[in-house]
Formats: sequence, C-alpha cells, structure tokens
Amino acid sequence: IYLPPARTPSLVHVLEGVMKWNESTFERQMTIQETAVGRTYYRRLSSETEVLAAVARDPGGLGVVKGDLLLTEHVVVIWSGGQ
Repeated sequence: IYLPPARTPSLVHVLEGVMKWNESTFERQMTIQETAVGRTYYRRLSSETEVLAAVARDPGGLGVVKGDLLLTEHVVVIWSGGQ
C-alpha cells in the first residue's frame, strides 16, 4: 500500500472516511501490524504523483491519491469520498 506524505489531505480523508481513524491512530496500528507479521505493508512516498506511478507499475498495488490526478489505463478507483 503506497501512501503520500503524512498529513496530506487525501490521506486524512481516506483514513477518516474509510477507517474512521485519525492519522496518529493509523500510524500506531500500522507499526503494530507490521511488527506482528514481520513484514512491511505500507510504503510512504514523497508525493501523490509518485504514489500513482508506483501503483501503475505494481499489479495489485494500492495507493492513496487525490481524485483530480490523471489516472493511467491500468489504475482503477476503488473508493472516492466525493472529493
């Protein structure tokens, strides 16, 4: 799962809209989950554009980006909070 930088509006929107968590709760749970399974699930990238590029290269990859970015033909929206 590819994530944009911390406190990015799209990330905050997804965490609150889908998971009903604030970002600090998500960060704690992410660390607990990854430690328990000994594996990294989340990768924070430097921008939403970089997240989109990573998802386009990774079949099965998930990413959080704002809705007004131009999607490639291999990227599908699976949730939109109306923004």
